Amino acid sequence: MKSENVKTVIGLIVISLIVVATFLYGNSQRQAQLKTQDDTKHQQATQTTAASAAPTPDGASITTNNTAPVASPSANTIQGGSTTANGTAAGAPAASPKPQAVAGTAIPDTGSSTSALLGMSMMLVALAYWRSGRRILGAALRTPRG
Repeated sequence: MKSENVKTVIGLIVISLIVVATFLYGNSQRQAQLKTQDDTKHQQATQTTAASAAPTPDGASITTNNTAPVASPSANTIQGGSTTANGTAAGAPAASPKPQAVAGTAIPDTGSSTSALLGMSMMLVALAYWRSGRRILGAALRTPRG
């Protein structure tokens, strides 16, 4: 095999290793995020269970209903028309409620793992090969052929 073919094969191997390392890194980040979400859901479920079974003074527990009351709509919309409950035309649409922050909820800490180090090291190796390849190519282009 010629040296050009060997360089091409090595380059393809390096590229495939970078792709595999990138997928490993992404998968580890996804798994860490799923684990954090599961932990959060489990904590919320235990808090809800503890709050819904409150003991009474006589020792019996009361199970509360965790549903919010639903108010009747103040406007009826039929085929794109908008009228209020008394039949007059509705004005500007009501502002939608803004989301509220839930106490105890934080951004999941996915952090880096060992596969992240693998991906980063593969990218650094690829950068080193790329820089050396550019230097070699520049030197080859400057030499006169004769």
